[in-house]
Amino acid sequence: MRWKSIGNDSLQVVFPDGFGKQAHRTLFYMDTVRSRISYGYPLPPLKTPVMMTTENFFSNGLAMMAPRRIEMGGIPAIDTYSEPWLKQLATHEYRHMVQFGNVNRSTVKVFGYLFGQQAPLLATGLLPFWFIEGDAVMAETQMSSFGRGLQPSFTMHYRALGDEILRSRNPDKWFCGSYKDYVPSHYELGFQLVSYADRRYDEYIGASITRYTSDYPILIFTTQLALNKYYGTSTRQLFRETFSSLNELWDSLPDTGNSPRVVSPPVKIYTTYSHPLYVNDSTLLVLKEDYDRASRFVEIDLHSGQERTVCYTGPVSTRPVFRNGTVVWTEYRQSTVWEQKVDSRLCVMQYGDDRYRQEASFGDGVLYPVLTDDGDLAFVRYHYDGHYSVELHSRERGTLRTHFDESVSLHGLAWDDLTQCFYYIALSDDGMSIGGVDFSGLKGRRFPVTSPAYVTVNNLSAGDGMLYFNSIYSGKDEAHTIDLSTGRQYRISESRYGSFAPSPSPGGEFVALTTYERDGYKTALQEVEYWEEVEWTPVPRNVVNAPLKPWDVPVVDDVVFTEEELNASMEKHPAERYSKAGHLFNLHSWAPLYYSPDRLMENSTLDAQFGATLISQNLLGTTEASLGYGYTLDGHSTVRGRFAYYGWAPKIEVTALWSDHPHQTINTASSPFYTSYYKGNSFDLSVRAYLPLLLSSGYRIRSLVPTLQFNLDNTEIITPEGQSNRASLVLASVQYNEYVRKARLDLQPRWGYTLRASTVSNPFSKLFATAWSVYGRVYTPGLFLHHGLTLAAAYQRTTDVFPMINVIDFQPRGYDQIATTSYFAASADYLFPVAYPDWGVSGVFFLKRISLDLSFQYARYLEPEYFIDLTGTAGNGLQKRGVPRHIYTFGGAVSLDIAPFRMPAESTCTLTVGVYKPRDKKVFVTCGFSVPL
Repeated sequence: MRWKSIGNDSLQVVFPDGFGKQAHRTLFYMDTVRSRISYGYPLPPLKTPVMMTTENFFSNGLAMMAPRRIEMGGIPAIDTYSEPWLKQLATHEYRHMVQFGNVNRSTVKVFGYLFGQQAPLLATGLLPFWFIEGDAVMAETQMSSFGRGLQPSFTMHYRALGDEILRSRNPDKWFCGSYKDYVPSHYELGFQLVSYADRRYDEYIGASITRYTSDYPILIFTTQLALNKYYGTSTRQLFRETFSSLNELWDSLPDTGNSPRVVSPPVKIYTTYSHPLYVNDSTLLVLKEDYDRASRFVEIDLHSGQERTVCYTGPVSTRPVFRNGTVVWTEYRQSTVWEQKVDSRLCVMQYGDDRYRQEASFGDGVLYPVLTDDGDLAFVRYHYDGHYSVELHSRERGTLRTHFDESVSLHGLAWDDLTQCFYYIALSDDGMSIGGVDFSGLKGRRFPVTSPAYVTVNNLSAGDGMLYFNSIYSGKDEAHTIDLSTGRQYRISESRYGSFAPSPSPGGEFVALTTYERDGYKTALQEVEYWEEVEWTPVPRNVVNAPLKPWDVPVVDDVVFTEEELNASMEKHPAERYSKAGHLFNLHSWAPLYYSPDRLMENSTLDAQFGATLISQNLLGTTEASLGYGYTLDGHSTVRGRFAYYGWAPKIEVTALWSDHPHQTINTASSPFYTSYYKGNSFDLSVRAYLPLLLSSGYRIRSLVPTLQFNLDNTEIITPEGQSNRASLVLASVQYNEYVRKARLDLQPRWGYTLRASTVSNPFSKLFATAWSVYGRVYTPGLFLHHGLTLAAAYQRTTDVFPMINVIDFQPRGYDQIATTSYFAASADYLFPVAYPDWGVSGVFFLKRISLDLSFQYARYLEPEYFIDLTGTAGNGLQKRGVPRHIYTFGGAVSLDIAPFRMPAESTCTLTVGVYKPRDKKVFVTCGFSVPL
């Protein structure tokens, strides 16, 4: 990619070439809200670079402090609400920079002089996630006509829980997540807590929390202390007051009941049915996912109520459509080479085959595919310059297209057999609307169906001159229909919590849809009886939300980026080339001590010493570098540098270390009774290149990773002839993986395997041994659900030369590194969950799952043994032979999945304690703690 940048005194937007209009649009939005985005805080947002990525359909945004930046996914979210994507990101992510700016002062500022951007990064880590994201959702909601926090789906799960959420004295489950029950995200929870506190207290709590954190970061529990000091409350009390107030509001609403009739079988675990489709009058095809199984198509027989699994799918991006025996939908597909590139690809299944294929021939960015009665295919396409089009691929007429402006995103497509037209959902500065496209002429003629409004509509389908979708017009998500002959819209369902994705039956008397209940989304049927005619309104009814305290902030819905604004922005902020080479390094942090940031991130190893460390990461995320100098109390010095480049298909990592510690010298003149001594300085150089190739990313995930690594140090080997050899090694390996996607409760893939072939040698000296190794691992199901058996084996041969190579792959626990000419090892691990306690000490830790891994490892190898041959049969003198040795280790490890300090589910840590018994050694205990960095 080629990159460019635009900016002003406060913002710099870096974007790929070809995305200029959207970059100017983003700068305009953020510049417009800058003066009021810090509402409630004393300090403005930090000066910020904004990185825009444009080829990842997993749409998201990110604000980070080290290095300080905002990352924005330029592709609008597929499932969204009635606010344009870039406006939502501009307010939400910019609000994070307000939070960071108000933490980065006082004591934290002082630490910043010592540690760079690491200091405010760690300080913001003291702020709870519920507050960080709840405050950002609050800002984007206050700055919109009917924002994310007011969407009925944002409270739907809490409304279904009712008083259950307050029954336990310890509320940590609703902060940390659970493996047993569905728990809404910290975005939903945080918004409710922050908005209640905003109504409850005169001062906005964000100012006090960030002020106290910036003054006293060493106290760690700064949010709890600030809430108690300034408001006489705590997180637990705020939680209980918030949901007591909300439950009182929801209990006061009339109980509407559920007009849809559930037809899916009863479930024992949280289950999501989605996008039901009529195959015929008696059969539905539905997508299903639950905690026990990954996403799959199932058939539901409407007469018997029986359910049958059709096939498993990859991660679905847009809904399936069925017509004339063919099912089409799209799935997320990660690029073969680039991890950051995730596409949306067309998938096709002939009903009855129970298998499907990916149609890569239609290219990237395919969304919402539909089929016509003639078998033609149409879909929405996203183009990487930021605009959408509707495409019709006709067997007789070729490809027809109609393109939309960059200010419009499309979020649905349907084909109506009666009007012979396509219908779409469009989102623009004016809100959401439904329009149509007529391809009967040479060009697609577009026409409006509804006027734009800030009323969220989703899941469009059509048939017999009627459009079907779900809308929040009534204050809840309900099924709606539009009669295309009259233009009249009707609400056709009445739900206790919400109904979604209506799809008509062949005769049009019913629609299949999903309706929400406490244990998930159920498949249901709704008779079409035209409950209520819908009149156009600019915003929906606000039924299920407590009123917000008004903020004195602009509504970004009123901000329109016109052609005149674009021209003015291009003249005022001309795009400049953003040199990748010129921005290869970005020194963002440092420390008055020596440590290795890469080891800390990858292996959780803190090798700290006195000294200094510099840390660099460029804004594009293609390079990471560090340089450190350390010294010990005994007077020795170490210099270590690392550079990693990920901007090419092969990833390259270079690490170099120098120390005035003497290096080892081994004199083999008296082999095998060699002498060893130390002299001079020591250095170590490692160069690693690897090429991770993702061969598929559907239900079955396949990858291939070739690796080449070179290590050189100045360990010295003196040959009997007096020649000096350095200890350089070349490692080459190729690994192939194939496994199925895990369900939520799976501890390992149900099925899968890994194959790896490796070789290690010193190509610069015949003195060193060469080793070849093959390794295999197989995942299989265990005796019960979520139990897993893993079998592994390795075989290694090494040339009979000194010094020999250590075992490459694995060896039984508790044994030192083994060097041998012949090696075989095998292992069996049985992994299973023991319990899901959902228990903890409030505010300290929350225990979510206990699992056990029973392990047995075995190895056979030849141990060198030297002897004096006195028989003369093998020649007089010292001889060597290999003595077979058999070793094994058995034992088990208990793993505790723990969320510390009310961290969200994404931050769940694992504490592992293992007890193992080697064959000829004492029992030993291991302990580990993994953190999802």
